[in-house]
Amino acid sequence: MGMSGSHIASVRAFYANKANANTGTACRRPLEGKQRGLPEGLKMLRAELDKQGLQAIPIVAPETCEWSPYREKGGGHDYKDKNPDKPTNGFLDGDNMRYMRSIADDPEALKALGIFSTQTYGQGVTLEEQAIAARHRKPYWVTMCWLNAKDRDPCFGPATAGAILSDLNHGVSVWFYWMQGYFWNLWKKNMKSAEDIELFPNYFFATAITESFQIGAVFRRSSLNPPQPTPDMHFNFERPHTIMSATARNPDGTWSVAILNLSGAFIQMGACKFDEAAGKTLTVAVNIEELKGAKPLVFKLRSVRGAAKEITPGQDVRMKQGACTVNVAPMEMIVMKSEAPAEF
Repeated sequence: MGMSGSHIASVRAFYANKANANTGTACRRPLEGKQRGLPEGLKMLRAELDKQGLQAIPIVAPETCEWSPYREKGGGHDYKDKNPDKPTNGFLDGDNMRYMRSIADDPEALKALGIFSTQTYGQGVTLEEQAIAARHRKPYWVTMCWLNAKDRDPCFGPATAGAILSDLNHGVSVWFYWMQGYFWNLWKKNMKSAEDIELFPNYFFATAITESFQIGAVFRRSSLNPPQPTPDMHFNFERPHTIMSATARNPDGTWSVAILNLSGAFIQMGACKFDEAAGKTLTVAVNIEELKGAKPLVFKLRSVRGAAKEITPGQDVRMKQGACTVNVAPMEMIVMKSEAPAEF
């Protein structure tokens, strides 16, 4: 399993010094990628953590890597491998579902687990994975996402936003991205100045989302009509969507909506390209069933586009009977947040 006594000791030491910290320990890559060993490992790790007085430390698993569409080229970080049956990262296509099922089928392993998790690289969380976590009332985290695109590609930021919105639509409550800027010069200067930090465009897309959706927001199931290629807007390099969207009710009663236009985008691992001729401004009709009987709501709109490193305010949007219409340019994401809670 890769969980040594020294690692547990370091977890214990950290927890002792940070009494109010929420910490977790990851359980990933069972021996030779065999999902059968994971339930036993979870139970062993839980018992050892409890023995060390670390009952409050949750276990995050299975931490598998889902790669798309480079599985045919070997998978893993070295996706140029010539043997797709033995990828360098030790995982095969669909392993995440197999690992999750192996945990769910073992009551004691399920009890030992704190949080379901995966790392996604072009393959978002699926409806089936969401259902397993929801059925057993376990949180779902994406602990790593990376598109490995060129830092300044005009669709790098939009592609990252697509991955975020898809996973929010599929029950993910905590989401990590690998890197959103260059910090090398800052490290060289021993953290004396932040002047040399270069933020990537995806930072601004992620910021727009986190500033619109409050912590604790409850996401509604968003669907696309017509369903091209899937109604749940699942993010997958092999089946790219033109429109991605997410909607949630915030803890203070306000509502937030994000809509992304990926028309003209060509997204693959290591290559995010934008075909300007294929990009089209789209008129999107938003319908929130839950607000059909509500009084008119005014939404504050902001947008971020392509490689631009800024979030710009837009014209207010008025929603009546839970419906409104917005125009979204290619490679643009708009985020809308209501000025007040809905009244009926």
